[in-house]
Amino acid sequence: MRLSIRLKLTGTYAIVMIALVMMSGYAIHTTKAIFIREIGQSSVLVAQEVFKRMDQRLYHFMNELQIHTMGHPFQQELGVSNAAFEAMGDRADYVNREASLWNDGDRSVLKKDVLNSHSSEHLRELYYTNFERRYGYSLVENVILTNRYGAVVIMVTGETPYDHGEALWWKTVRESGSFVGNIHRNRTTGKTGIDLAVAVTDERGRFAGGLLLRLNIRQLIREAEVGVRKYHSTRIQIVTEDGRLLYATSPHRYLEDVSMSEVYPYLAEEEGFVVTKKGEPRIYSFTHSRGFKFFEGLNWNLVISHRLDDVLASYRSLQVSLIVFTMIMASLTLALVILLAARVTSPLRELMEGIQTLGEGGYGSPVKVRSRDEFGDLARAFNEMMERRRRMEADLHFAGFAMDHASDAALWVSPDGMITYVNEALCDSLGYGRRDLLGAHIETVDQGVSREVWSDYWNELKSRGHLTVERAFETNDGRSLPVEVVVNHMEFRGREYLCAFARDISERKRNEDERLQMERRLRQAQKMEAIGTLAGGIAHDFNNILSVILGYADMAREDLPRGAPALDDIREVLKAGNRARDLVAQILAFSRQSETEHIPFQPASIIKEGVKMLRASLPSTIIIKENINPECGVIVSDPTQMNQVLINLCTNAFHAMEKEGGILTVELKNETVDKKAIEPGSELQPGRYVKLTVQDSGPGIPDAIQERIFEPYFTTKEVGRGTGMGLAIVHGIMKSCGGFITLESRVGQGATFRLYFPASREAAFPALDDGVDVPGGSERILFVDDEPYLAEMGQEMLERLGYQVTVARESIKAWELFEKDPEAFDLVITDQTMPEMTGAALSEYILRLRPGFPIILCTGYSSLISEEKAKSMGIREFALKPLVKRDIAYLIRKVLGTP
Repeated sequence: MRLSIRLKLTGTYAIVMIALVMMSGYAIHTTKAIFIREIGQSSVLVAQEVFKRMDQRLYHFMNELQIHTMGHPFQQELGVSNAAFEAMGDRADYVNREASLWNDGDRSVLKKDVLNSHSSEHLRELYYTNFERRYGYSLVENVILTNRYGAVVIMVTGETPYDHGEALWWKTVRESGSFVGNIHRNRTTGKTGIDLAVAVTDERGRFAGGLLLRLNIRQLIREAEVGVRKYHSTRIQIVTEDGRLLYATSPHRYLEDVSMSEVYPYLAEEEGFVVTKKGEPRIYSFTHSRGFKFFEGLNWNLVISHRLDDVLASYRSLQVSLIVFTMIMASLTLALVILLAARVTSPLRELMEGIQTLGEGGYGSPVKVRSRDEFGDLARAFNEMMERRRRMEADLHFAGFAMDHASDAALWVSPDGMITYVNEALCDSLGYGRRDLLGAHIETVDQGVSREVWSDYWNELKSRGHLTVERAFETNDGRSLPVEVVVNHMEFRGREYLCAFARDISERKRNEDERLQMERRLRQAQKMEAIGTLAGGIAHDFNNILSVILGYADMAREDLPRGAPALDDIREVLKAGNRARDLVAQILAFSRQSETEHIPFQPASIIKEGVKMLRASLPSTIIIKENINPECGVIVSDPTQMNQVLINLCTNAFHAMEKEGGILTVELKNETVDKKAIEPGSELQPGRYVKLTVQDSGPGIPDAIQERIFEPYFTTKEVGRGTGMGLAIVHGIMKSCGGFITLESRVGQGATFRLYFPASREAAFPALDDGVDVPGGSERILFVDDEPYLAEMGQEMLERLGYQVTVARESIKAWELFEKDPEAFDLVITDQTMPEMTGAALSEYILRLRPGFPIILCTGYSSLISEEKAKSMGIREFALKPLVKRDIAYLIRKVLGTP
């Protein structure tokens, strides 16, 4: 019975031992597979880290170098070089000549200057000498900065041609702003390198040159792979897309074809690891370079491999320990064996659980680092990877937060036109809640893109990829909000979207409207200036004609005996001529070509003449009623401006009654204003006035704009019907003569303008009687005028006054006469506007020869000289045409200083 029990115990023990051995074998096999898989996956992460380090290193170099070149010394040298090239007559000849001497010994002075420049020395010390002194090798082979024409301005070493204008990198940088070159090998140094280049701009953002950085790729990779090697047998290789070897930790041939290797067919996959059995068993982990800033598009493959024996060395020690422990501890219970197996597999199980949690989107707690061996390294690597992922998700969350709180409105739209995302800026600007817009059609925001046209709009944008348009978004309260929208077609996780950014351009639209309004005002001012120039030219010719008419009429009046029937006709001719002269003065005043002259006069006759002229120009639907007191008092103002005031006010009244017709009332009378009659706040002061009233029966002026009607350029008329300056001019004229203007108007009851001119105690400007004798003399006068009839009329008029007259119809001829015998004349009367030499120029010559000589300068109109300028030159008197006999007679005696 004991034997049976012993046998049972032995059998049970044997079964337990067999089970223990089998379980140990299974545990060892499972551990090996898990171990190999974790080593391979961790190596993939390490390979990704290598590329990331390389990219960060490149980005650091390019960013630092570009910041340096944006500094003042570099920008100054670049600006000087560009300016020098722009000033060259033949840049191509200069570049060809310097390029031929560039590498020709010591004869290239330019090459020495570039190499020895302060900026080249600075870059050489910073990126070449200093780096080699610090680390013992050269990471940077060369740094080259060219101007906008491709010529070298700054360089670290002289191993470069002078002209890069036809180089691929330079053309690419000029057109697109950046360049990444292919791998190249320097036959002189035997180094493998890559060219990176960016555009350099000046302070105004214009293309100023190209910056080329040549890097030693082998040293860059060595920096990136420091700390990556786990085992002595670890190898790192970088291979091109077509299987050419770029780099390896063991000696290799540059661009060796390794595409037939056992592992390289697996490189077509995105990333992973593989264990090879042929030859020396190794674990190969690989990844690709896509997605990095500077390597994007190069499709490099990074392969990290470990010899399987080295990887499994610690595993085999564990395997032997398990077997020995099992044999030695055979007497121990199966529970102890299971506990030992659990103890061995616990770190891997925790690691797997952590990986599973991470794959499901969670994080969980970090894996405990129980030892400093490979399991501990795996645990630490996993914890670092998990922490990096947590930071990346935090960065993504921050990016989403920034998008949601951006100042510009943003929204995403699906292919069916439904809004899938909006940020707070869009909701705030349109007055919607986020729930109101999410899931709504885009026509809710932009009614110009309705459901009917959405399909065509989507297809057009999809074909173009990018579009910038101005749209009008509709707010929740029905307002239209002008926006500038940048729309992009994009794909994300297999789905298509329209991503739109909208910026409120209300302020820009208002500025554009104001700019257009200012342009219209400028065009109107230019048109008025052109009219003024035309009016001045007409006035010049018309004054010459009037001078002849008035001169001969005046002489004809003298020749007629008293009581002759024709004398009254001559007086009417003179009266009409004087009115014509006043009309010319009004034209010049309107065109701003003459100075205003305030004199005392009675306004009744001027107002009466103005009403008569208006009556002929207004349609019959407008009735003019006038009540003009001919005995109104005297005012002090410019008579020509009185007509301007009347025309402006009556023109406004006509426009108000143009459609329906009406009654225009013009009234002129004396009025005394006392304090009781003045409304509070009015500028009107007590006193005696001559009051002009202009009243219409039109629709009236609304209260809202009555305060602005006297502002310059303010008008309610459509374009082309008014300048907005009429009432402003009237207001200015009233201010200049010390008067006041008031408005009384109600909508539907017309408008009444009342103008108060201060009454003057002075006598009105007297008109000389026809019978008054005019003074004459016997002095010698040189009369200069290029118009034949004016010259003849002037000679006859002056000779009738007793003077000795010499006539010259050319200013050059007049100067020759005066220069020949300066003492032959006592006075010169000259016209201003003449060919070859103006009257002012002739006067200047005469005064140089005889300083202080009396000269009278006459003109019908001149924009070149004024009375102040003429008198500052030494000219005694400045007279405006037309001048009648009486005026010129008194003016001559005034100049000659005798009664």
